[in-house]
Amino acid sequence: MTKLNLDFTYLESLFEIDFSKRVVSLKPLVDGSLQTSLNTQQLYNWYRQKQAEAMWAKNAIDGSGFIGLQPVITFLEGLKIQIPVVKSFTVHGMISTEESGEYPFMVEPETSLTISQYARPHANVFLSHSSKDKPFVRELRQNLYSICDTFFDETDIYPGQSITQRLDQELTATNLLVLMFSIHASNSDWVRKEWTSMLYLKKPLVVVRLDETPLPPLLIDLKYISYEDDFGLVADGIAQALCVSPLR
Repeated sequence: MTKLNLDFTYLESLFEIDFSKRVVSLKPLVDGSLQTSLNTQQLYNWYRQKQAEAMWAKNAIDGSGFIGLQPVITFLEGLKIQIPVVKSFTVHGMISTEESGEYPFMVEPETSLTISQYARPHANVFLSHSSKDKPFVRELRQNLYSICDTFFDETDIYPGQSITQRLDQELTATNLLVLMFSIHASNSDWVRKEWTSMLYLKKPLVVVRLDETPLPPLLIDLKYISYEDDFGLVADGIAQALCVSPLR
């Protein structure tokens, strides 16, 4: 295994930070090309040196040790990292956030972001769907585990609880509603109530189209995610939606 380069001079060529905006960005490589990956251990080592130089700056990255061989770091003070606009970008390591509802990555829609392993950023996502589409939702939920917390009625409403009350609680608390839209969903009163509640509450929602059923007029201007037998691409689209949604 190649030894990880933690030399500060080298790390200075990789990262830069705007302390006032709490944004870390990645510098172009020496040949002018954009970086396509980062290692959280390198980011942590570089940042601690930079923070020590700027004595007035509040600490914005904490080291939390390792899980296996994966370094674990926590973004504090609302820190974000700007991902370069490339076809695909990989983050090696685990990143958690200090506050509930924060997402640490700023990613453009054209960039596919892959997280090799990281702690969930505590964003709450409501999975709205028809009961006839539950097999799809069960599989998608597995792909979302490392990205966000999800509300799935099949597992998150317990015997004896009021279904209406639980749905109301979760719709109020959620950061993003993911609408699994299909011919079945279009005929479901429950699903219609859920997504119209998001519009009333002025909360973000993203549509995952499972078939060619036309979208309702109120949703036709939303850019949707098409399911094409690839749960990973759907999960990536939801992760990108979390990047631009107002989670606070």
